[in-house]
Amino acid sequence: MQRLAPISVLGTGMMSRTLARRLAAAGYPVMVEWRDPGTAQAVAHDLVGPVRAGRLSEAARAGDVVAIAFEHVSATGADAGELTGKVQLDLTSAWDTTRQPIPLAVGHTSSAP
Repeated sequence: MQRLAPISVLGTGMMSRTLARRLAAAGYPVMVEWRDPGTAQAVAHDLVGPVRAGRLSEAARAGDVVAIAFEHVSATGADAGELTGKVQLDLTSAWDTTRQPIPLAVGHTSSAP
């Protein structure tokens, strides 16, 4: 049987929990991270499959693949070296691009005819 890559899911929202649930149901070893260890333990306990909870640095090291579902990972104290060489899935949307108007076609400076 082929070994499935361990996956860490970093984040607190519905997307993180859904992703962790689906991965665990498919048999992937999953580590969930929440800033509140009690929440992480509860989520890991509720999911079916090979799921465990851990702190951010532990979760970052544990996964061959790391799904990041919150912005500004560097502000959390995660060491960039813990993510070096890992496949990183950024599940966030940048605020500055989602709130900007759609750019005009090349060569146009106005939407007026």
